[in-house]
Amino acid sequence: AENTYGKVGILLQVYLSRRYIETFSLVSDCNYVLQNASRLFRALFEMTMTRVTNMSEMSDRLLEWCKMIDRRMWQSQHVLRHFCHPPTTMSNKRGMSLDDGPKGGVLKEQIVKKLEDSGFDWWRMSTMSLQELTGITGAKQNGAAVQKYMRRVPNLEL
Repeated sequence: AENTYGKVGILLQVYLSRRYIETFSLVSDCNYVLQNASRLFRALFEMTMTRVTNMSEMSDRLLEWCKMIDRRMWQSQHVLRHFCHPPTTMSNKRGMSLDDGPKGGVLKEQIVKKLEDSGFDWWRMSTMSLQELTGITGAKQNGAAVQKYMRRVPNLEL
């Protein structure tokens, strides 16, 4: 990037896209940007919400960026992508990381990519049967996993 703004933008994109950075200096810069970006976006969001600024669209955009940075996920990605990368916090019961558990408890990223490429959103998939989900994902095991994690997504009906 030619300037600091471009570098910050690229580092945020790399972080949200879950790409690997090899250079130590870039890793250090990325950590600095992320620590401050989260605080900065939250502060700007609060400013637009607390003052009479008539900036509801700006508030909406800032809230989207806050959520994207916290979740490390683009706004446009499928809701099931939350289950591809579990948090690595420690469990209170067993004292071990969520990543130390049995493999296969997390939705495979290839399945979610297939759903994103095919254009199947949560609303459309919520009405599908296991056979239809199996046809989309290619295997009965994958269809069952998608159905399992679809039930874990909160849904509010008014």
